Amino acid sequence: MQDSIVVHRRLLSDPQARHISHGPMSRAFQIKHHDRCLIGLELDSRVVGWLHRWGLYGAFKLSRLPLDCQLITALIERWRPKTRTFFLVAGEATITLADISILTGLPICGRPIIFTGLLSSLSRRQFTDYCLRKFGWAPSDSEITKGLFQFRPLADRIQQTCITADNSDEDALIYARAIALMLVTGVMFPSTAGDRASTQFIELFDDEDAIGDYSWGSSVLALLYREMSLAAVGERVTLGGFMRVPLVSYQNSVLYFHYK
Repeated sequence: MQDSIVVHRRLLSDPQARHISHGPMSRAFQIKHHDRCLIGLELDSRVVGWLHRWGLYGAFKLSRLPLDCQLITALIERWRPKTRTFFLVAGEATITLADISILTGLPICGRPIIFTGLLSSLSRRQFTDYCLRKFGWAPSDSEITKGLFQFRPLADRIQQTCITADNSDEDALIYARAIALMLVTGVMFPSTAGDRASTQFIELFDDEDAIGDYSWGSSVLALLYREMSLAAVGERVTLGGFMRVPLVSYQNSVLYFHYK
């Protein structure tokens, strides 16, 4: 693993590593992501249609790409929190909202993602019924701790379900919501809280006609900047955020078009 980081450092800068901002990392960062249940999924065209409508299909495709923790570590070594830029041999470069839109297809305009507490007034039974109606899944009492739900039961529900032509349009919509919830909580906004995510995200899927109105892309970029900045100054060992974005940006040389 250490040799791999050295190779990436040589690709990103000169042998003297003049561009490393806070010194070389002793080991690669751990990247939080919960996407194994999405790998290899064959989706019904109606499910794909809903993901397109919500602007999340690009994120679904990116979730299948392998994460290179060593390359991400080498990039973060060159991240400057004050300027929000990578300091590379060719110059300073960054990731912009336009990059987010192009690489992920996520909407960068629209409503901000704000948790309103829409579901906070529901009883435990009402909350369970709500989740079953919207996602075909509901966390049990033992699967919720301090407002965080476990990923595994939701992941199992996704893997064990197959939507075919025999299923109704409502079945396809429910399954699409479940996949979108996993994408949002496990791929785009994964926290560092182990295998759990906030139940607050569930309220964002209350109205299927409004899911695509959120500015998913701007929120993804804001969290990405925050996670990389904390990691660059040594305040993170495990990273959340949509870390496939800087990875794909570098691999596709998108970064080099945004010199400062």
